[in-house]
Amino acid sequence: MRVALRTRGGPSQGWGNVYRLAAVATALRARGHEIVCFLAEGPPEVAQMLRQRGFPAQELPDGLTAGAEADILTRAPKADLCVVEMLEIKPERQRLLRSVWPRLVVFDDLADQRYDADLVVCGQDLPGYGNQGLSAPGCRFLTGYGYFMPPAAIAAGAATPPRPSATPHRLLVTLGGGDYALAYVKIALAIRALPHPLAVTFLLGPAASAETMAEIAAILPNAVIRAGTDAMDSLYASHDSAVVSAGYSKLEAAIMGVPAISVATQWHQIPLGETFANRTGLPFVGYAGFLTPESLAATLADLLCSPDRNRLVAMGRRVVDGQGMTRVIAAIEVLAGEARP
Repeated sequence: MRVALRTRGGPSQGWGNVYRLAAVATALRARGHEIVCFLAEGPPEVAQMLRQRGFPAQELPDGLTAGAEADILTRAPKADLCVVEMLEIKPERQRLLRSVWPRLVVFDDLADQRYDADLVVCGQDLPGYGNQGLSAPGCRFLTGYGYFMPPAAIAAGAATPPRPSATPHRLLVTLGGGDYALAYVKIALAIRALPHPLAVTFLLGPAASAETMAEIAAILPNAVIRAGTDAMDSLYASHDSAVVSAGYSKLEAAIMGVPAISVATQWHQIPLGETFANRTGLPFVGYAGFLTPESLAATLADLLCSPDRNRLVAMGRRVVDGQGMTRVIAAIEVLAGEARP
């Protein structure tokens, strides 16, 4: 099977879409399928990251119009299907991709569009999926945490036993790849206010600014501050608590057995964080723009001292088992007529 992929990411959009689609491409390649092109909208480092993983990535300027993309796609290589994940994938863009490649798979964790695709995958639980009936006839939907697609190393973490709390606690702070400087500063101030001794690691995005890193260091001189990594599984495994984004990171932490507080770094993550908190009991502190260091410090203190930490880990793993990649790849192969054992 020959596969084309389309994504968008960077400081304004976040990197979750890019990293997950790269994980999907890696899984497809491991199954013997050919990745013929990876269209990467955003700053140059998006395509660079994909090339470092061995994919033929083409840079697209951020904010590319559908008309301009149509011109680019006239030179696109042939493929059996296209897999796309990007915020606000409007029907016009979907139809454009379908005009070039015969089958279209859309990953969309908001499920808030009208879909003109063969398969739509939403790896989150939402209050509702109201646009299914408005979408193209024959469009199939896979929805819920059972279709969340972690990288293989994260999925493997589902088998690890809950880790005991360290002394001092080892806290990981990671909100994804976007420009969330203000949120990181608030989190640093909340940690500084805690009476608990903490060993803290901040993992910022690949293009984190030196100014943001310096501001965090001024608040927490002993914190480890990093910009980007390809070893998230190792980071989760070496920490016993976390503050994460309410998008993908909360699900990765749950799979890895790390009790975590989630924060909505973008508006669209608010229902994602609320629904996950209702399903698991793991705390969600709302939108980062409204968050105060004082309220976060109180929630952190409760989580670090909670006698229910193992129960929270069990609840998180009960709703997201880490096997979504296997399920979705199998569905894509069936769509392409290449079902395999």
